[in-house]
Amino acid sequence: MLSRQIFGLERPESPSERLLSRILNKLIHLDLSDDVTVDNRSVPAQGGYADVYIGQSRRYGRKVAVKRLRLHVGGNWDVVKNFAKEIRIWSELNHKNVLPLLGYMIEGNYMSLVSEWMERGSLRSCMPKLSTRDLFIMSIGIADGLAYLHSRNVIHSDLKTDNVLVSLDGTPLLTDFGVSRLESSSTTGYNTETVRGSTRWLSFEFFEISDDDLPPPTHNEKTDVWSLGMTILELITGDVPYASIKNDLRVMFTIVKGLLPSEPTYTGSPSDISLKRYMWSICQVCWTKNPAQRPSAATILGKMERYRRDNFAVSSYRYELRSSSSNSLPAKPVTRCLVLDHTATFL
Repeated sequence: MLSRQIFGLERPESPSERLLSRILNKLIHLDLSDDVTVDNRSVPAQGGYADVYIGQSRRYGRKVAVKRLRLHVGGNWDVVKNFAKEIRIWSELNHKNVLPLLGYMIEGNYMSLVSEWMERGSLRSCMPKLSTRDLFIMSIGIADGLAYLHSRNVIHSDLKTDNVLVSLDGTPLLTDFGVSRLESSSTTGYNTETVRGSTRWLSFEFFEISDDDLPPPTHNEKTDVWSLGMTILELITGDVPYASIKNDLRVMFTIVKGLLPSEPTYTGSPSDISLKRYMWSICQVCWTKNPAQRPSAATILGKMERYRRDNFAVSSYRYELRSSSSNSLPAKPVTRCLVLDHTATFL
């Protein structure tokens, strides 16, 4: 049984442990523990919850990303149960703007998620190379992916450009959804890594002073929409939200006061400035302080798609589907687009 393999159990399994074994065994087809060779000599990317290593998959015959979670199992069944749940959820997702899961690995008491290696890296690292129009197309893709997650009752909970990867053809791919929930299953409350890493993207209600009898706020569709606005702000400015405030603790106090980011100074051509102002208007809608009045990701997506149809002369917009077999990567739509008189950077 996988659960006994993880913990090296010698005593009889409890009912909950047997249940966990059944869950993991149902995911055995995603177990790449003996398939992927990991290069442990360097860590090309680090996040708040994981270290990302380059690996080579024999099954897929290509380079893969191995995200080793900074969670020591250590007998914590909640962590393993949540890990199995996140694997199951992610493996069932199929959308052009969501990074496909290839599988998972268990190395001793550490767990890893395996996905295709993205040579272009995160959207944050690509932003300086993109035009305003490209950035707008990226924002539509992010909203599209988020609306899809919500349609599947999946909450991202840590949306920002660092957690959006860019494929070789320029498609934005949401990733790292659920990873922060894995971290919270091993700790209580906000830890220093969470506060330091994602404070600037967290919604107002996380910092609002409320009645002690009320339950603490949790990540949901409305908090994701707030973060979507902060992510679009990154695309407008090329910087993190509240960039003029260097200390995250001061950012927290600023949010508690109900202060939103200031409207940026726009540069570029008249058409670029007009588009940035429209993107700013989307940010403001996402930052509606009353969650009940905050629009859904699908509503935001609809607004942006209508703007694109009304203002962009689309020369080409098509999808291709890669064939899928037991030895190939899962089928994934590929988006190619040309906007106005501008050829998208990644085509």
